Amino acid sequence: MALGSTETQYPAASSPPDLNDPKLYLNRELSWLQFNARVLEEAEDQQNPLLERVKFLSIFSSNLDEFFMIRISGLREQLSGGVLEGPPDGMTTSEQLAAVRQEVLSQLARFSDCWQNDILPKLNGRDIAILRYHQLKPKQQHLLRGYFSK
Repeated sequence: MALGSTETQYPAASSPPDLNDPKLYLNRELSWLQFNARVLEEAEDQQNPLLERVKFLSIFSSNLDEFFMIRISGLREQLSGGVLEGPPDGMTTSEQLAAVRQEVLSQLARFSDCWQNDILPKLNGRDIAILRYHQLKPKQQHLLRGYFSK
């Protein structure tokens, strides 16, 4: 390139990637679990306000319920239906279920630790109690029955 030239030189183009290469793709189910792990990280983050952390645990749990109702039930249907064609990442249905199980168990252990050993003691320290139904006074039970039956 000559001095003062406005032309830009680019490196020579390499060959295009093989779009059939499974390494180029992320697994949809595992990617979704990674998203939910980020929600769990917010619950674990000591810098977030305590009740916000409770909310993040609730969101994490609700997300996981929906994941099992929709995504895992779909994988189980594929498995029982004998679907052989897998996603672009190359994982079989059985491999996906095994990987999901491993990741979910890890996340649930973190969830339990965060709730039992961190958040719940801090709530109790601020006189916020989580009660079971049988621990409520009869009037409170009556109010809750009315509220949840609507």
